[in-house]
Amino acid sequence: MNSVSPDIYNSLLSPPSLEKWLSTVSSMPNGKAPGPSMITYEMLKHLGPTTNSLLLTLIRKCFASTDIPDLWRQAMVFPIPKPHERCQLKNTYPITLLEVIRKSFVKLFYNCLSAVLAAHNILKGGNFAGLPRGTCRDPIITLESIIHDANHNNSPLWILSQDISKAFDSVNLTMLKFALKQIRLPASAITLILSLFMNRSNQVFTAYGETSSYQIRIGIDQGEVIFPLLWVIYIDPLLTVLKTEMLDPYILRSPTLLSNVLGFSSDIIINNLVFMDDFTLISSSKAGLEHMLSITEEFYALNNTSANHQKYVLISNSLPLTTTSTVHPVEFHLSLSSLNDIPSISVTPLSITSSFRFLGVWFNIKGSRDFVKKQIAGECNSFAATLRPARLSTKQVVYLYNSVLIPKLEYRMQVTHLSATNCYVATRSIRLLVKHKANFSRSLPNPILYLSHALGLLIYLPI
Repeated sequence: MNSVSPDIYNSLLSPPSLEKWLSTVSSMPNGKAPGPSMITYEMLKHLGPTTNSLLLTLIRKCFASTDIPDLWRQAMVFPIPKPHERCQLKNTYPITLLEVIRKSFVKLFYNCLSAVLAAHNILKGGNFAGLPRGTCRDPIITLESIIHDANHNNSPLWILSQDISKAFDSVNLTMLKFALKQIRLPASAITLILSLFMNRSNQVFTAYGETSSYQIRIGIDQGEVIFPLLWVIYIDPLLTVLKTEMLDPYILRSPTLLSNVLGFSSDIIINNLVFMDDFTLISSSKAGLEHMLSITEEFYALNNTSANHQKYVLISNSLPLTTTSTVHPVEFHLSLSSLNDIPSISVTPLSITSSFRFLGVWFNIKGSRDFVKKQIAGECNSFAATLRPARLSTKQVVYLYNSVLIPKLEYRMQVTHLSATNCYVATRSIRLLVKHKANFSRSLPNPILYLSHALGLLIYLPI
C-alpha cells in the first residue's frame, strides 16, 4: 500500500470559490466544438453575475454529492477517418464531444488533484505525462543521452517499443478504482471520478445523420480533461514494479571527476521511458527485456488490455551483423504464470542503419544522420507534390511551408543536427515549387526567394 497520508487530499472536494471557478472557465480554450447542448466555452465566459452564481451552486452540488447530472453523461462522437484506410468505423480516430460545463468542472477538480500529486511526488512510475509541467522533451533528451553514451562507451543497448491496442478504450473501471485506492485517494474523490465514466451514452456523427444512442461499457473518454492523469495513475503500478524489479537496466554513468566533486555517484539507472501510452523498454541485455516483457504481459492480461506484438519495434547494437539484407527475428522467452500464458514473443529487429521514431522524433542507434537527411528530402518532395496541382497562391505556399512543414520537421529532427548545406539540398523541391507558383524562371537566383521584403521563404531548417 502506498505510504501517502490521506490528509494531503483534505482540500480536494472543498467547495470552490467563485474566483477559482471563473479562473478555470477563463483558462478553457476558445474555438472548440461543443457537446450535445451546443453550449460553448465562449458562452460560459460571457455569463452575467446571476447566471454565474447559479452555475457555481450547481458545481458545488456536484462536489458535495460526488456525482454529475445525467445530461452530462451524454456525448457525441465524431469519427475522423485514418489516412489511406477504407471507410470502416474501426479505421477512424473517434473524437468525443462532451458538455463544456462538465469539462470545466472536471478541469477544476483536475487542477487540484494534479497539484497535490506533483507536490508530494505520489506517483513513482516515472510517466512524463499527466502532471503539471509534464513534457515529452525530457524522455526524448534521455533517450538521446542513452544512445550517445552507448556509442561512446561501446555499451550493449536494447530498445523495444510496445504497441497497446485501444489503450484508453480498454481501461477497466474496477482496476482504475484499485489504482486510485493505491495512492490513498479518499473514497469520496474516487466515487466522483468513477461517476464520470458510468451510465454513459454516445451518439455518432455520420454522413447520414446521428446514430441512435448506445451505452458505453468500458474505457475513459479521450475528450475528458482528466483522462491523461487517470491513465498515468492507472499504469503507475506497472511502472513502479518495473522500477523495483530491475534486471540489467541501462546505466548512464557519470564521469569519475564529477562523482568525486559531488561526493557521491550520480549514475542514472533507466529501464523504461513512458509518455502516456507510448511504452519504450530499455535494457543492457536481452534477458532484461525478457524480464520486463513478462511483467508487462501479466499487467495487460490482468487489465484485459491487448498488446499488438506484430507492431513492437526492436533496435539493438548487440545483434550479430549479417552479410545479407535478411534480418532474422529475435525470440524473447517469457516467464509463464497464472496471468501470463504466452511463452514467447518474436520481434523482427530494425537494422542498425535504420532510424526509428520515439514520440515522433527520429533516432538512429548509431547516431547516423543519413536516414534523417533522406526523410527531410522525402517530406519536402511529398509536400511539393501535394501542393503543385492545388490552386494556391505563392504566398499561401510560402506560408504553409514556413508555418506547417518547417515546425513539423524541426520537431522530428530535434536530436539530429544538420548543417545549413544539408537542409538547403533537402529543400530543393520547395524552391522549385515556389518558382512554379510565382511563374518565375527556374534559373532565377535562389537568394531572391529568401528576401524578407519579397517572398520570405525560410532559408533552411532551424538547427
